Amino acid sequence: MSGETNPCIVYLRQRESDRRGNTLALDQQTVIEAEAIRKEGWTLVGGFGDSEFADPFYGWLEPREGWQLALKEAECVARKYRHCTVLILRSDGIGEGDLFLPKWKAADADGPVQIRVASFSLRGHAISTSLRSANIRFERYCELERARDVGSAIDLGHTATSGKIVLRRDLRKHCIRLYYANHLDEPLELQWQAAEKPLHSDQPWSESSGWQDLTVPPKSGLWLQTFFQGERDPAACRWRFRVGKDRQRKVGNVIFSPMDFAGQSLLLRWSSYEPEPLSDYDLKWEERPAIETNRLVFKPWEAVDHIAFERHCNTPEVMRFLGGVQSPMEFMRDIELFRSAGKKGPTYWALQRRVDGELLGFCGLLLVEEAGSPVEGEWEIGWRIRQDAWRNGYAYEAAAAVLKSAFDEWEVEKVVCRIDRRNHASLRVAEKLGMTENTHLRHKSGEEDQELLVYEMGWHRFWATGMTSAALD
Repeated sequence: MSGETNPCIVYLRQRESDRRGNTLALDQQTVIEAEAIRKEGWTLVGGFGDSEFADPFYGWLEPREGWQLALKEAECVARKYRHCTVLILRSDGIGEGDLFLPKWKAADADGPVQIRVASFSLRGHAISTSLRSANIRFERYCELERARDVGSAIDLGHTATSGKIVLRRDLRKHCIRLYYANHLDEPLELQWQAAEKPLHSDQPWSESSGWQDLTVPPKSGLWLQTFFQGERDPAACRWRFRVGKDRQRKVGNVIFSPMDFAGQSLLLRWSSYEPEPLSDYDLKWEERPAIETNRLVFKPWEAVDHIAFERHCNTPEVMRFLGGVQSPMEFMRDIELFRSAGKKGPTYWALQRRVDGELLGFCGLLLVEEAGSPVEGEWEIGWRIRQDAWRNGYAYEAAAAVLKSAFDEWEVEKVVCRIDRRNHASLRVAEKLGMTENTHLRHKSGEEDQELLVYEMGWHRFWATGMTSAALD
């Protein structure tokens, strides 16, 4: 044959259970095949096909027998002619979202078998694109649709199901949307955490995302996720929900994959959360931090402390490298943060001189929750000492006590500290503590010309230095 140097194998789908739909699909695919082959100058040397998967969200599960045969035949043809094109025919008439599209791999780019996808353009003409382009276009489509769904809610109306995860199919867009259902007459507040792993894989679950706060309107379903037929990397999902705040009342779990989307909802396995009565250990955070040194006492914040702290520590000299003097609103916001954190764990405690009870400032650990910060999620040690108490070693003494408690008692993995590069006194304290700078985390702050250095210490570093504070002996 004159065209044997450009051999082509076509792959199509049939709908055997629907005679009318199958006729339409085959007619469309026949037209696409003829136009694409004529336009590209290919010679048809073979054809294969599979039956459409009747149930949505089964279309990606390989191997598909006809597809595997098409690839094997293409490899045989390529050995003879050095190359072969496999043309996947797409059709509007082929049903409930059977969007079969093999995943493109970089190694396929230079291989002897080239896979292309043919379908109708908006103007009704047959066009073919590379598998890579088809994959990118499909992934962008999924991303765009998910972005549109974020924050959306549906009216449950008189839905028959009482399940907490409600499924809504969109056959036009070949997807299923999952919503958390609130059948109550008042808003529901809860938290959601998700993890996943590749379907049919022995790989471990991915690290769970942080708890996300949700507020579900009454008699409504709040959007959680959208799954599209034909996505490249189908995954099994593990979702957890917590209802209630602080000491939550119950926890719900569900593990599912897209193959579980045959019904109208997914059921959560709920377990009641009945915390043990508060013990002395739970209360000691709020009542009294268990840190003392020969000269210093760590204590919870009391109303009388606010006045002394603002008078002595919210001054231009003390706040020179900390963003400047705070407004009353900023100052009280920080104090409230310290008080709130101290009820549940480490915080920046008020620091009192033992001999005369004078408030010197604060010191402690605080979890960094600033979104986008290079140290987000880390425990940060901090200290602030009033000016008339400088050069007495109080900052080092307090910080050394906090580090010892962090690694010895609280089992913290790593401690960080952000310091303005011009703040030489605090830099000396950090270095004396044995902390080292992570030069990769240097960054600018919101203040003009302020560059922050990040010092850090892991538990292995702490024990390797053998550091003990003489003040603790």
